[in-house]
Amino acid sequence: MVERGIAVRRMIPFNPDLENTMEKEFAVKTIKGNDIVFVVHLNLKGWEVKDVIFQGQRHPVERQKVCTGKELKALELGTDNDKKYFAVVIPKYNIVLSADTTLTFIKEADAFFQEHKEALLAEHKAAIAAEQAALESAVPGISVLRQAYEADDSYHDDFRRAMESEQRDGTRMPKLPAEDIPALEAQYPRAVLYLRAEAYSDASHHLKAAAGKKAMQLLRDGGNEADAEAILQNWLPAESIWD
Repeated sequence: MVERGIAVRRMIPFNPDLENTMEKEFAVKTIKGNDIVFVVHLNLKGWEVKDVIFQGQRHPVERQKVCTGKELKALELGTDNDKKYFAVVIPKYNIVLSADTTLTFIKEADAFFQEHKEALLAEHKAAIAAEQAALESAVPGISVLRQAYEADDSYHDDFRRAMESEQRDGTRMPKLPAEDIPALEAQYPRAVLYLRAEAYSDASHHLKAAAGKKAMQLLRDGGNEADAEAILQNWLPAESIWD
């Protein structure tokens, strides 16, 4: 049986590279009347100002926030305590939009996100599906074995709750999953090894976690199962065994 843990329950580790992104430039004026450009970057969660084009150069944004006028009082910009101001920090500069420009900019940036939200989600789902297909090709049986483990874990959790519940009193017991896990493990040994490596990758010990990630990558790349097994078996340096 594979070493189980949180890793067994996830489908595909979150990969920020799968977040296909879009950008758009917004011309705005600062509270002091200077013309600048915000480069707005979309992702699955929403939008953010990634860069500011200021004085002919592109500057990366370090922080951004909608602030109250009271929060900005120390900058002596003549802000109204009760109004909201969009502020960004770039190297050497704090940039603040006026209250009116803040409302207009946020409204337009929100509209930009809503316009492309469905396309971003569709591209993300397609990328996830492609990565899953590639994993299934490199590690046959990974999906069916993972689902069998999840069904087995769910069954045992529900069985335990049923036995502990006074209301159920041992009745209405959960149905035993139909999957034959030992048969699936015998049919898909590479998938068993991959899921074990995945469980290692979540280990608290950094060397064990690193070994798990290395073995996972090796198997995804079509590497030899014996080599992956050796990585997992030898994650602890020989000199540490006697510590």
